[in-house]
Amino acid sequence: MARKVMPAHAQQDTLTASQAAKLANVDPNTIRRWMTSNKLKTELTPEGWRVVKKDDLMAYLTQASMPATNDASHISSIHSIKAISHGDRQPIISFLEDALEREKSAVQRERENFEAERKRCERLEEHNRQLQIEVVQMNKQMQALINKESGILRKFWNK
Repeated sequence: MARKVMPAHAQQDTLTASQAAKLANVDPNTIRRWMTSNKLKTELTPEGWRVVKKDDLMAYLTQASMPATNDASHISSIHSIKAISHGDRQPIISFLEDALEREKSAVQRERENFEAERKRCERLEEHNRQLQIEVVQMNKQMQALINKESGILRKFWNK
């Protein structure tokens, strides 16, 4: 069975069941059941797609006390990509540039965190070496005291 492909001219304020599921953090079949049972008001596209308005989905989630995901970037990226088919490449270029900048910032933060952790590990390793030296010195001192005490005890018992 061939799979339907969402038409390129879909409006930005409407969502397919899969898109709505990602936003609602539920399975797409749950969204389809809500559509079938009229819990969600749907519209039919000329191609036969059932879609739900984003505002209607958000209202239903609020009424049902269900949190929506904060990251709807997958939806805006889909609509930005669809803009290419209509010849308007600027939205996709802007979207990709913004995404690249966010990723660069995230990578830079991770590099800084990694470097801070590496320096912390070096400090801990140095501290560990110092403690090992102190332990060796304390063991030598304890052995010297034991030897001294053993000598005193031998003298005392030999009297």
